[in-house]
Amino acid sequence: MPDFLTASSFDTLELPRDALGHQTFALGGLLWLADLPHGSVVALQGSRGRGRTDALARMMQLTLKAAAPAFWMNPWQYTGASLLAPVEHLVHAMAERAREKGVDDARLQPALDRLLSPGQLAAPGAVAPSFRELAELLLGPEAGDRMLIVLIDDLDRCSPDRQVALLKTLRFLLAAGAPLSIVATWDPAIALEKPFDLRLNLPPVDSEALRALIRGQLERSIEMHKLEHPRRTLREALPSGWTQLEVAAHGALLPSVRNPRLVNRVFDTIALLAAARRLPPLEQAGELRLVVQYLAIAKRWPAVRRALVERGMSEGLDRVAAHCSEGGPRDPGLEDDPGLVELFSDLGTRLSSAKVVFPRIEEVLVGAGF
Repeated sequence: MPDFLTASSFDTLELPRDALGHQTFALGGLLWLADLPHGSVVALQGSRGRGRTDALARMMQLTLKAAAPAFWMNPWQYTGASLLAPVEHLVHAMAERAREKGVDDARLQPALDRLLSPGQLAAPGAVAPSFRELAELLLGPEAGDRMLIVLIDDLDRCSPDRQVALLKTLRFLLAAGAPLSIVATWDPAIALEKPFDLRLNLPPVDSEALRALIRGQLERSIEMHKLEHPRRTLREALPSGWTQLEVAAHGALLPSVRNPRLVNRVFDTIALLAAARRLPPLEQAGELRLVVQYLAIAKRWPAVRRALVERGMSEGLDRVAAHCSEGGPRDPGLEDDPGLVELFSDLGTRLSSAKVVFPRIEEVLVGAGF
């Protein structure tokens, strides 16, 4: 799925196969949210690329199926606008949704005037009752325990001043008891404690989840170039030597490189090369595992790929391996990344084979323009 979604995306959005159990996670998150008091702010936590947008999108789709009012917000798309632009956009979206439900402007406009008058949102405590009034008009007179849900994607992509301004303003607007709660995706590595009432953590991608993820990738449909009947699954399009890709990829994608976004990008490259019939034949056992690991390096650590190419693959591999070894010489041009250390530890005695396989796949990538 795309990394960036908007509210209008959900009109036609088809989410990918749920290999990671995000549908169950999303339903559980909404059930937890229903048990919390109105005005709660929940963090949906996971590292970037782990699938936070996918899980949040499934929450959005579940609320839409239940006809519950939900709003999707991407605060980082407002770069250059005022700090409060996302909140202004939310207010307008709530008002438009209320109009669609038949609420007339005579009832809406007073609350909107108080909320959107210049400088009012900068002092949200003063207009919190108006925000509650707007939310209640949208829900209608028989709302009961129903509430609005605002789903905020990639809040941690914003600069710290935007993160704090948005959360503080929403918190103050909710202070008057507006029937609204918030779920925001968040990287747990970023320390910001006070704004969240509950933290829901996406689990790591375990071995079985990785198998499901890889199988889904192999069943993706691709258009083969210059064939009379071009549509095939990736599995069907693999050339000689690549038929064990499922097993090889499962072994090659160590915990540090099981990020679903990275897995998808590795298989994107394989699928494009397969469609163009540019995947090289492989003959020796273990070559395929090395190919997948090189693709993971190229996608996850472009500086390492650059270092390997610029120094010559043999010398480059020796230097990166030394950099990743305990007590080895540090290379200032490379990251001190535990994932890179894990991958090069796994290469271990296969470095000599990597010095043969890595240049071959690099030549294919360069020839394809990647």
